[in-house]
Amino acid sequence: MRFPAASVAFLLASCDAFVPQYAGNSRKTARSSTTELYANRKARRAGQKNQNKKKPANQQAFGEATNTATTSSPPREEDASSSSSLPVSTPDPGVLEAVEIEKPTVSRFIEDENGLKRIADGKSVMDVTTGQAVKLSSYGPEYRLAEMFPGVPPNVRSSLRFDRSTVEPMQLLEGLKKAVVGPDGKIPGKKVTDAGLDYMIANRDLLGEGMKKMIGRLKLKNQSEMELDEARFYRDLWFHYMVLEQKISAPFRQIVLDAEMKIGPNFGNLDVKSYCGGDMYERAGAFIVFKAMVALWEKKVVDARDIEETPRTRQNFIELLCIGDPKRYLPNSTTIWKMDECAKICLMAQKLSDAFVSEPELFDDLPVELRFIEAATKITDGTELRRFMIEDFCPKEEITPEGLREGMRRLVCQCQQMQIDSYGDFTILIEKLSDAIAKGSPDERDPYFDWNYNPDANAPGYFQTYTFDHDINSMVRFLDNAKTVEEGSMGPTDEIVNQFQIGMNFFQDNEKAEREEKYRLKKQNVIDDGPYEPPEKRAIGRPHMMGWLEALDDDYGENRGYSDPQKFEADDWEEIPSN
Repeated sequence: MRFPAASVAFLLASCDAFVPQYAGNSRKTARSSTTELYANRKARRAGQKNQNKKKPANQQAFGEATNTATTSSPPREEDASSSSSLPVSTPDPGVLEAVEIEKPTVSRFIEDENGLKRIADGKSVMDVTTGQAVKLSSYGPEYRLAEMFPGVPPNVRSSLRFDRSTVEPMQLLEGLKKAVVGPDGKIPGKKVTDAGLDYMIANRDLLGEGMKKMIGRLKLKNQSEMELDEARFYRDLWFHYMVLEQKISAPFRQIVLDAEMKIGPNFGNLDVKSYCGGDMYERAGAFIVFKAMVALWEKKVVDARDIEETPRTRQNFIELLCIGDPKRYLPNSTTIWKMDECAKICLMAQKLSDAFVSEPELFDDLPVELRFIEAATKITDGTELRRFMIEDFCPKEEITPEGLREGMRRLVCQCQQMQIDSYGDFTILIEKLSDAIAKGSPDERDPYFDWNYNPDANAPGYFQTYTFDHDINSMVRFLDNAKTVEEGSMGPTDEIVNQFQIGMNFFQDNEKAEREEKYRLKKQNVIDDGPYEPPEKRAIGRPHMMGWLEALDDDYGENRGYSDPQKFEADDWEEIPSN
């Protein structure tokens, strides 16, 4: 059975949301492993000139196809499940072209219709140490599976591995320094060593985001105390640490990206065996894509319900503004965010995931962590989940609870390197699952808590923050000067709404926005009353304009991935040819 023609656009839009979104993660550099670099300062300045630039014809076709879908009626339950094979109807060639244009062979700069520069997604993940496409092992599927879920030999593990229940963060940090700092005292920057990789892999689940934050705090702590040499050291160590993370996770990301390319064009086809078969590493990648797809669209359904069911008032304007995908506010946006649209795609994503899991030859021999995720997400009670793990799952799989908990933490570390738009919700899900199964065990302890989350001045990771100057026309100054703030409210929300609307008008009519801004300031009769003094409620005892945050701005170390603090690293990226 085929979907109605209007539903094809939904499938293609979902495909567009999931087929190669992260340019092989070439956009996720070591300096910004999980942050998208869609735009830079140059592009934003150029945006004003390109506001009314006409879209390419094929892009218009895709937008029109998506808009057509918004008026279609929800598919009936029997339509979505009446066949085990549900091929998607052949779409208009212009729509296909619009989808394909987003998938160049190599990563490259493009300028979108708003004049903003961004990285066009490629078909290969970039190896940050070589600048070339990642190459999976040529020794066969078992080696590729080992690259996807890396480990170290038992003798290396026993010599480098720390015990999570007793290890202190400084022990882990000293071990990292010993592994990566050369005899000359320098850190190798974008080059990696076997010693560094072995240490990272042996302690992968003990390092992760916690160590990244700790190194960043040490850099800022030393910088605030004007210990600039130490700050430079931790800045370069921080950079190298993220290079190691990107290097280790690159095969995982490539395998998942390959799975996206297979699943995207087949979204809606419940005959998953026809396009998700293959070796274990390929099926593992497909499982992750399916589960991430479900998590993403379930979250979109929740957001859409909140947006549609919550009455809009000036009091909750900002709250509603923060819900869902902000790209829906862009002009001519093709973002899918309405309740009926999201529900249709979510329903199909769930059915595809269930179809994959129900095929024994696709699912039953996958790595134990993935099979545990499938079983555990059906259990809502934490106590029952831990009972299931200890009494049922682990004995059946012949694995210890400690081993399963470690495997789950390692999987979380890998997923944290994925693109946050598509995989953020899935990563949060498995991270919460990992925390739930560790509750009440020695693994529940977070070694980095005092370093990263303790605001006390005596905490080891504490550094002195300070307040900044704010422009007289800024939102901060406006809120500071507000005279009447009702209890439980944000203050004069009429003016807040006006400022947000002016900000959003940047994407629509810059001249109009400029006129409205001038009128607002004239009406407000704003005058410069001298140097900015933050109110006590904002300052909370902090000093003002200490300046240490800019202390290294003129220091261009050779190990940094960029040379100008006022310039995005992405400004210097060039096309990367694939081999």
